[in-house]
Amino acid sequence: ESALRGEDRAGRLLSVSAEAGLPDPGRATVLDIGSGTGNLLAAVSGRFEHAVGVDIAMRWLHLSRRRFRDRGLPEPALVCCCAEALPFPNAYFDSAFSLGTLEFARIPEMLLEQTARVLKPGGFFFLNTVNRFSAAPEPHVNLLGVGYLPRAWQAPYVRWRRRASFEHIVLRSRGELDRLLTPNFASREIRLPLLSDGDLAGFSPARRAAAKIYRVASRLSLFKNALRWIVPEWDVVLRKA
Repeated sequence: ESALRGEDRAGRLLSVSAEAGLPDPGRATVLDIGSGTGNLLAAVSGRFEHAVGVDIAMRWLHLSRRRFRDRGLPEPALVCCCAEALPFPNAYFDSAFSLGTLEFARIPEMLLEQTARVLKPGGFFFLNTVNRFSAAPEPHVNLLGVGYLPRAWQAPYVRWRRRASFEHIVLRSRGELDRLLTPNFASREIRLPLLSDGDLAGFSPARRAAAKIYRVASRLSLFKNALRWIVPEWDVVLRKA
């Protein structure tokens, strides 16, 4: 399910990037921050002049390379490094993407600062991140209400309910996210995620019904303002000055 979600989010962010006016893909350089098993890199394969994926975990990069080989896709450049210290020159990339990485960053301010540094003037950063106060189950552990607990209680609660680790995940509210993004980018837009029929196909019947209701409500101005506070995750468009 996690892999399917990653592919869905990758496709959605690519649609968002096309709407935002991403430079001509055929001549663009793109960076995937926290590339993991290569969901986004697989989606952009062959579409950009140069694509680079970075991840702090070497095991995910090995799995990503195997994925490309198994699918017969050209292997992108993969770099094992920390997102808070990107080993690239200033103003090197036309755009950057990040799928669910921000909530894992130890120093998110540095991740954003480094991303802005390696982007060309006018470059875009497209990211997807989870909402702390979502009305849906927390996606990493599939538990309702985790974000509503005090942060000091979240990891013990998850460990009790799921016997899983939650120590390195920091969920943020809409206001916290807005304040975090402000210093490094000239413009920002936090969007409600739009779900396609393809997204719904992988859901359970109950989740599919809820998603259909959300999809209708997200198009109505009466509900949009309320949804932006409780939506499960956001698609964010940032642009460097």
